[in-house]
Amino acid sequence: MLFRNKPLKQITAEDIHQLIGVFESEDLDFKKTLHDFDEPKSKAAFLADTIAFANTYGGFLIFGVKETNYVATEVVGFTVDNLDKALSQMKNYARSNVRPPLPDFKEHIITLGDGYVVILGIPASIAAPHCYLHDNFPRFYTRAAGQNVPMMIEPLRRAFIGAEAAESAMRSIVETRQGVLPEIHGSEGPTTHVSVVIAPFSAATRTLIDMEKLADLFAKGNYRMDNGGFRGVEWSFDGPFQKLNNRHGSLCSYARVTRLGVFEMASGLMTTLSGDKKIVFDHFPQEMCKAIDRACGLLAASGLSGPALLSLAIHSAEGLTFSQNSRFRGTNSLSQLRCPAVYLPDLTSPSREVLRSSFDMIWNSFGLPKCDCFPE
Repeated sequence: MLFRNKPLKQITAEDIHQLIGVFESEDLDFKKTLHDFDEPKSKAAFLADTIAFANTYGGFLIFGVKETNYVATEVVGFTVDNLDKALSQMKNYARSNVRPPLPDFKEHIITLGDGYVVILGIPASIAAPHCYLHDNFPRFYTRAAGQNVPMMIEPLRRAFIGAEAAESAMRSIVETRQGVLPEIHGSEGPTTHVSVVIAPFSAATRTLIDMEKLADLFAKGNYRMDNGGFRGVEWSFDGPFQKLNNRHGSLCSYARVTRLGVFEMASGLMTTLSGDKKIVFDHFPQEMCKAIDRACGLLAASGLSGPALLSLAIHSAEGLTFSQNSRFRGTNSLSQLRCPAVYLPDLTSPSREVLRSSFDMIWNSFGLPKCDCFPE
């Protein structure tokens, strides 16, 4: 079926007309028009549609196509006063009412005369099973024979066991990678450095990243794994990496993406001020969030989606004196500070909010109550 082999944004009106006579299936559902969010039953039906796809194989909700007995019979299009507002309302409603949060789904709008056909692409979720509350009772759905079907006890049990196994596998990947990242060197040997590991949950299912797409992104200069200091991308069997050596030939910055889509980075920190071992944290949280969001954007552009675990660590930190706003406010007694991995709902989600606890932990290690670099 055409939607399995064609990027969403490339689907045309002609492709939509070719759906006439096609049955609804596990990954395809036709709707004559958008759900009515003034009607409680219609809102509940929308949530059931989205979680059913996310809990199964993912799929497409196509609005503007009439169906009879689960078969597409006519492309009718629909009209709405403010389509952008309506789509935003749908996304926000799903984001607010589905637990755990769904991966962001994508939309594609096709204009047909005075009306529209809208395709919502909903990815399969590694964080499944998802549910929504109805009368304070959780409702779980899956897709079968072109319909949304309530999940029974045994499939639900298997889904929860699978989700726990996936999270355990991801935490193991993060811990392993943080333990084997290379040392970063200054002029006098190993120096204080920060390391980041981003592990999409898709890695737990051994889903391989599209290396050709990744190579194309680098070739076009659309994405860089760092903030501009690296000298080009090298490739190995396991994926691309970038590195920067200092004038002594030692590694001082490093970034890579593995075939499973795991991103890792280690970078030396400025730790010398007036001859003492001091670290300046004036812009550290903001710069780290920018780097992590840039890396997540690279993974998303390479075709990955869904949630991820983020891990942040500072190495060789013992004896560092903390400086912020030209004030030296505390000294660290830990040789390594490895923050617990935090959950990022989707690769397109900003990292700033979920990393607050990690930054607070770093500030705590210097005897400070919390990170105060972000406004409340």
